[in-house]
Amino acid sequence: MTLNQNHIVLDTVFNFRTLSGIKTRDNARVKPGKLFRSATLDFASNEDLQTIHNYNIDRVVDFRSKGEKIKSPLERLNALFNRSELEIDVGDFFSEKRLEAIRNLDIKAANEMFHLLYKSFPNDYPAVYRRLFNYLEAGETLIYHCSAGKDRTGMASYLILSALNVDEDTIMENYLESNLYVDRLYRAFKSDIQESGIAPEFYRELQFVKPDYLLTAEKEIIENHGGIEHFLRDEMKVDFDKIRDAYLD
Repeated sequence: MTLNQNHIVLDTVFNFRTLSGIKTRDNARVKPGKLFRSATLDFASNEDLQTIHNYNIDRVVDFRSKGEKIKSPLERLNALFNRSELEIDVGDFFSEKRLEAIRNLDIKAANEMFHLLYKSFPNDYPAVYRRLFNYLEAGETLIYHCSAGKDRTGMASYLILSALNVDEDTIMENYLESNLYVDRLYRAFKSDIQESGIAPEFYRELQFVKPDYLLTAEKEIIENHGGIEHFLRDEMKVDFDKIRDAYLD
């Protein structure tokens, strides 16, 4: 897997990419310059911010919880963008007991933690993702992000691309492309990682997304709602026509 034209390489923002050109089951494509996913924008350089600003963004959607945010970068971003905070608090999934397992290099415990997280997305946070769809149904040009741009943002992309009638294999490919940024993230935060006492190879393991994580969320949706289309239509009340008219060519 290598970077493709949807990946926009910035100086200090990671995992920034557009959904432009992704093909649907009926051979439509996502419109250019409308939907962007990313890791945190907090550390964006001035050049990065100018690049992002040039996309004429209507709204930046931030899935991070209060404890993940730093005041000064937010003030800078608030001055430049219309920001909406749709908090998905993952703090419960990083309890002291689970963090201790991580420090002890228990990969099984770490994987179990992520499976629980992905189970929670469709069960505990449909109202949060529904707010995202309010902006989508209005046809806004959006950036949506969390901290690493892989889990909460990956789930958002799964819901968006499903609503746009993109096939499961393509959605999974888009999800797994977050793994292309693991080495860059490690290099950027190497000193913090070393101070934490977590072995570098284990940190890298934690940063990878895996197919079975997303499949865990999908399984919950199938078991509880009969499938993604039913979940989007009946649980989240998504207007498919509005979404597709706004974002597909």
